[in-house]
Amino acid sequence: MSFDIELVDVSARDGLQNEKNAAQLSAADKVSFIRMLAQTGLTRIEAGSFVHPKVVAMANSGEVAELLAPVEKEFPHVIFSYLVPNLKGLERAKSIKAKEVAIFLAVSEAFSKANINQTVDESFTAIVPVIKESLTSGIRVRGYISNVFGYTDLPFSPKEVARRSRQLLDAGCFEVSLGDTTGIGKPE
Repeated sequence: MSFDIELVDVSARDGLQNEKNAAQLSAADKVSFIRMLAQTGLTRIEAGSFVHPKVVAMANSGEVAELLAPVEKEFPHVIFSYLVPNLKGLERAKSIKAKEVAIFLAVSEAFSKANINQTVDESFTAIVPVIKESLTSGIRVRGYISNVFGYTDLPFSPKEVARRSRQLLDAGCFEVSLGDTTGIGKPE
């Protein structure tokens, strides 16, 4: 069995949303940052998210997408994607003609409840229509799995990560991104 491993840079989305003053960053500043990421040779960049603006500092992702058009022309080999948590977010991604979106699922019940106020099974059930509608609209879907190395309520469980990965692939995701969301993974 072989696997392809690709880096998907999420600093323009996940990195910035965790910064204290990210809400004050203009769309132009975010696009400037994304252009610098593309200049490094990255080929996969998550440019924003279409979540409720009160949840994270990504309220201007639509404007970022509009201003990103020249960068997309300058770097035609780069795939720019957007995180969408639900059908409303997908509609916003469709309105900017996104070619790729990302959805997410945690393997930890505690993290899932704290992050999106749903159990892992509830969140999976909620994202299946998003995946199906994306595919119907010709948009590729990357699935994220958070906390793959464990969490406070969950020891490292490769079998559970594999099971959830299979669920996402079977639902239509073209790939699964494994995330060490809380940074607890160690080389050993």
